[in-house]
This record gives sequence, C-alpha cells and structure tokens, in this order.
Amino acid sequence: MRADAISLAARIPPVFSHAAAAALHGLPLLGLVDDRVHTIERAKNPQKTRTDVVRHKVPLPDADVVRVGPHLATSLDRTAYDAARMLPLDGAVALVDAALRAVAWDDDEHAYSSAHAEEIRAALQRRIRAGTGARGIKKLRFAVEFGDGRAESPRESQSRLRMWELHLPAPELQVVVMTDRGEKRLDFAWPALRMFGEFDGVVKRTDPAMMNGRTAPEVLADQAERRAAIERATGWRGLHWGAAESKNAATFLASLTSQGWPAHARVVRA
Repeated sequence: MRADAISLAARIPPVFSHAAAAALHGLPLLGLVDDRVHTIERAKNPQKTRTDVVRHKVPLPDADVVRVGPHLATSLDRTAYDAARMLPLDGAVALVDAALRAVAWDDDEHAYSSAHAEEIRAALQRRIRAGTGARGIKKLRFAVEFGDGRAESPRESQSRLRMWELHLPAPELQVVVMTDRGEKRLDFAWPALRMFGEFDGVVKRTDPAMMNGRTAPEVLADQAERRAAIERATGWRGLHWGAAESKNAATFLASLTSQGWPAHARVVRA
C-alpha cells in the first residue's frame, strides 16, 4: 500500500529496493526493524530522503530492474543482496531460502530444481565478491552458503539455523513418506536417528485459508493424527515445535530434549 502511494505521487516511477522490493517479490522479512520504504532513484535530481522514504542514489544497471505487478523493483537477486543484509541472521537465512525457492520450486509439479537454485546462488555469490567490506556482507555470505530453497516457510528456515547453531545433525528436508492417510511430506527428517520434526505455526490454526472450515481444536487434532500416521508408517519418533520454541537456540534445544532428542546426537564442526 505504501509503494502504491509513493508511485502515485512520483513524477518518475521509482524503483523499489531493499525491504520494499522484498515485499513486492513475496520474500519474508523476519526480524525487520527498518520498515521505511527504500527506492533507488534514476532521476538526475531525485527528491531527498524523507522520514518514511529512503531514496538511494547508487548505480542501478538495467539488468537489475524488473516489473513486479504495477511497480518497478530491483531484480530478485539484487533484492536478496540488499534486503538480507538489513535483517538479523535468521531473517537473512529465511529470505535467501525464499529467493532460492522462488526460482527452484514448481508448484504444479511439486518438484524442486537444484540447478535453478544454484543459478541464483551463483548470482548472489558474484554480488558478494564485488561487495567485499559492505555492511552485513559476512552475514549474507553465510546465508547464501547455508541457504536451501526446500524450506517452505521462514520459521522452517529459522529452525534449521537453530539446528546448525546447536551442532545437531543436518536434517533431510521435505522427505516424502506414504502413510495410511496418504502421502505426507516431512519438514525435517533424521533417518539415522529414526526421528522427524515439524514446525507447527500458529497460522495453521488462525488463517481461514489453511483451516479450511475447521476449528482450531480440529486443526490441532488433525496435526496430531498426521504425526501419528507418519510414526506408524516409518517407526520414527515425531517432534514438533512452534515460533516460541525456535526463537533462540536454548528454548529450541529444551523443546527437542523434552520430546526425546538423544543427548549424544550432536556433531563436531571444525
């Protein structure tokens, strides 16, 4: 809405950048503090920055500009480069994951293309090499190396980061199993430990589109039965958590431990 208002008032169509461009591209902004609208101005004498609008005067090649609906915005990889550096580490990981998924996931085929994901990862890595010393570049470098477009939500990305921080074994993502309730896709799986994990967000029991006519207790019951069906099919223990548990490493580990995560299941990193 703010982008619409700024566009209507502008003499020359602005190019939205940073968090504004991320919003237009549908990328998550987990942990965003600076919610001003950022633009990159191409006019010779651009308007000055105001309280709620930051107007950057920086190089902007034509290849970095795309149309998103009625607006002009920085390209997906340029947006990820600019916006992820504004966020805390878990937010940067979530945004990069979503950028990879945007080009690699095919909703119709339910298929993930690693080749397409690597194209945008390579584009981001080129920007990182060219931006040595830029603010937030080390954080972005980690997020790009760690990024995985198979993550389906920002909180799944955050959860995967917590696993890394706690030296837990890297999970397999989006493992498909056949149960007596049909095919199910697991958020996280550790076959060697005979365990799987799922993030249960509040949105699943508050968003009418996801509730599909069910009450909140019915959603919770369905989630419990889903886990039980997966446990019957695999013989694995199911773990689950929400945003309150994934907010930091200590609460996340406490949640997993209380559900039976083995104390010895940690990995040693150099």
